[in-house]
Amino acid sequence: MTSRQTATDTRYWDRLRGHIQSGAGGWRVGEAVYSHGYSLLGELVGELSWVELFALYATGRRQPRPLCRWLEAFFLCMSWPDPRIWCNQIGALGGSAGNGPVAATCAGILASDGVMYGPRTLIDATQFLRQALQARRSGTSIDALLEQARPGGKGKPRIVGFARPLASGDARVEALERVRRELALSRGEHLQLAFDVEARLLERYAEGMNVAGYVAGFLSDHGFAPQEIYRVSALCVAAGVLACQRDQEARPSGSFLPLRCDDVHYTGTAPREVPV
Repeated sequence: MTSRQTATDTRYWDRLRGHIQSGAGGWRVGEAVYSHGYSLLGELVGELSWVELFALYATGRRQPRPLCRWLEAFFLCMSWPDPRIWCNQIGALGGSAGNGPVAATCAGILASDGVMYGPRTLIDATQFLRQALQARRSGTSIDALLEQARPGGKGKPRIVGFARPLASGDARVEALERVRRELALSRGEHLQLAFDVEARLLERYAEGMNVAGYVAGFLSDHGFAPQEIYRVSALCVAAGVLACQRDQEARPSGSFLPLRCDDVHYTGTAPREVPV
């Protein structure tokens, strides 16, 4: 709908009535399954890995194989089989409650899609680095960028992609940087800026970069838009969630974080008579 159309102008939807349009591809019965101009069964099956296909679907563009190898390493870094992790708890509870792997894993993926952690944080981390890079090109200092990120001009800067609530540093950054070097993938301006910001944060506040900041910088340097980075990361926790579902599914039902009624301490209004 254009800005000239009113809320009651249905011409756009009328043109689509009874039709499905897709820019991703489709199946022509008796001919082929097409995806972004390629024959899925004739050209891509056996040629692309699952990660390469996923990146194609997430961005609409075929990505270089070394970059997809790096993406696979990123997915591994995000799939810890630890049931204490927020999204993994959902998968574990699903397995303990008798839910199958699909339901439990999908629920865990949904739980990962938060504003404080998980794939969605990559949008904010990417936007910060993009805006910060433009400011740096205009002469803004790192210290000035950090000052702008201090809420009300007080305390530590709050920048998505930097610092962690439960730990200092992030071993995943080191692992992904090692893979980047092994694959001879470049460190561009966004990622270099992320490291520059981290160096100043460590010096002034003892806070480092986390995996979101690193991934946002790296993929920005390789042509990914913020929404594409979010999209390509949509399933990054799936393997860890599935591992926790499987582990709990094999145990007696209801055995994950069980509670008795007297484990709950009620502090509300005391019991009272209901008026007749």
